[in-house]
Amino acid sequence: MSIQDTEKYQTVSDFESAPENSFTAGNGNLSRENQTEITELNRQLDEQMRYFDAILSSISDFAYTFDREGRFVFVNQALLDLWGLKLEQAVGKNFFDLEYPADLAARLQDQIQQVFDTRQIVTDETPYTSPTGIAGYYEYIFSPFFGANGAVEFVVGTTRDITERRQMEEVLRHSEEQYRTLFNSIDEGFCKIEILLDDDGNPQDYRFLEYNPVFEELTGLHNAAGKTALELVPDLEKKWFEIYGKVALTGESVRFEDNSEPMNRWFNVYASRIGEEPSRKVALVFTNITERKRMEEALREGNRRKDEFLATLAHELRNPLAPIRSGLEVIRHIRNEKAKFDETLEIIERQTNQIVHLVDDLLDISRITQGKIKLRLERIELKTAIEMALETSQGLIDESENELTISLPEKPIFLNADLTRTTQIFLNILNNAAKYSDKGGKISLKAKAENGNAVIRIKDTGLGIEPEMLKKIFEMFGQIETPYEQARGGLGIGLSVVEKLIEMHNGSIEAFSEGNGKGSEFIVRLPLAAEQSAKVLATPHSEEDIIQKAQMKMPENGNKEKSTNQNKSRRILVVDDNSDAVEMMEILLSMEGYATRTAFAGETAIEIAKEFQPEVCLCDIGLPEMNGYELAGHLRKLLPQALLISISGWGQEEDRQRSIESGFNYHLVKPVQFEDLLKLIKKEPDEMS
Repeated sequence: MSIQDTEKYQTVSDFESAPENSFTAGNGNLSRENQTEITELNRQLDEQMRYFDAILSSISDFAYTFDREGRFVFVNQALLDLWGLKLEQAVGKNFFDLEYPADLAARLQDQIQQVFDTRQIVTDETPYTSPTGIAGYYEYIFSPFFGANGAVEFVVGTTRDITERRQMEEVLRHSEEQYRTLFNSIDEGFCKIEILLDDDGNPQDYRFLEYNPVFEELTGLHNAAGKTALELVPDLEKKWFEIYGKVALTGESVRFEDNSEPMNRWFNVYASRIGEEPSRKVALVFTNITERKRMEEALREGNRRKDEFLATLAHELRNPLAPIRSGLEVIRHIRNEKAKFDETLEIIERQTNQIVHLVDDLLDISRITQGKIKLRLERIELKTAIEMALETSQGLIDESENELTISLPEKPIFLNADLTRTTQIFLNILNNAAKYSDKGGKISLKAKAENGNAVIRIKDTGLGIEPEMLKKIFEMFGQIETPYEQARGGLGIGLSVVEKLIEMHNGSIEAFSEGNGKGSEFIVRLPLAAEQSAKVLATPHSEEDIIQKAQMKMPENGNKEKSTNQNKSRRILVVDDNSDAVEMMEILLSMEGYATRTAFAGETAIEIAKEFQPEVCLCDIGLPEMNGYELAGHLRKLLPQALLISISGWGQEEDRQRSIESGFNYHLVKPVQFEDLLKLIKKEPDEMS
């Protein structure tokens, strides 16, 4: 039977008072056995209702039901306590009756009706202050309860106090806002990544989860969220995966600096794992230190160039001092030999002038840097400055056996310039062309007036300039070659002086070259004087006259043997590209009775050594084409027992060590005391160290 069938029997006594055997199935009377069964069911139902009521009254959540008019049918004890009411004061009342705020009461009543109409659950939240003064925030659910016929008979409601949760959410929201503000405002890059492992558990990539705005600025990566590192930078080095993977797998934080070549950036990074094992998330805080690294590299390069410059300066000063000291030794030995005396004085004068030139370059660059050079501007003819430059540089050009051609326009070119400084500009460029050209090379100087400027092109067929060096040759202490391979030396400041002097004249200079061994060209532009007078000043010479006027006599090739006493002393080979130094050393050794041969380059020295079989070789290090270290290796193979002595302007400890490793027995630094050299030459082979 159904519950509806027993509605007229409200209590067990009703069943018990019915006539015995009067109950039958269906519409008939119930039997005694059925009466007992109904009594038991009624008892169980009553017990279940009391159990259900006890549960609803004991929970802290509010439980209640509504009828179709939105009136409370049932209210549990928790909600009654909130209101401060008894059950009979609440049942049959609606939200308006219970003095809810009008707008809230209307909303709740509408939502109850919505459940009846749509048969759908309604969930919502609301703040509420009860009549007892308890304020809070509540989450409620209105659900339909369906009867046997499938219609919504009433609405079941439950409400939970979420005040504490809302407070925590507010705290978290505020904390998140602060975090986000800090996250977006710090000037360091920040990102969260997730390490991706391969099947063997090895880091193979990582995915970007979150990052701040500075991240994009410092890395150059955009729209990175959700993408992997290799998606954004396909050539990214594996070291980044290994470093971050170790942090994720071990939990050990790390701070380091490293560079990424594909990104062309240096980073200072602090990496730490987020959470405990097995978290594979890592937080990165980093800065882009590329500019700092470039500055550090520039400082290191500056220090390197400074050290190289000081070593070069010492070398360049020692080179002319060597023949000067040798010349003084010669003067001590000669008495009435006027020809040798005069020749020696000329050598000393030339080398002294070289020292003066080096010192002048140093002083010029210092004065220019400090703004102390003042130009004495006057109306000059370009040809005059070129003539004066050639008078000084022609000796070096001839010594290098270079072919010089000059092409000047018939009509004179006038400049408003400082004649001395303009001459210095062309002198330095021409000297460079001669120094960095092989013997037999070609040098040309062409000039013309063009677009308000005098355009002077000085071109050579010499060493050439690599593309990366084209940007550096005008810098202070810039050198085309490393010191040991320099054929003609120099401080590396000549072109820097040239550039600054040209700029002071409001002109410009450019350097061009197709690379190593393909020569170079310098193009100088100097503003023309305001008026180009047709009047020709004292310039009667042709281009050939200019060259002929400047030419100087070169020393004879040293490939000859000299011996004054022709005694049985040791045969000595002298190798140096400084002809004055060779001549002075040759004179001194000849005066001591030694048989000498000389050479100005390594290849020549090897050929002479094969035929001459010298017992002693005195070699410079800074030789053209083949340096002294390379030459020592060849000579040691040809002359296993010979005494090899390097005589060089390079005097640092690494220079001495390199000499010994190359095969030299001794390394002497210019200028050498001749008496000290003689002591080494006179040593027997078994005395050599």
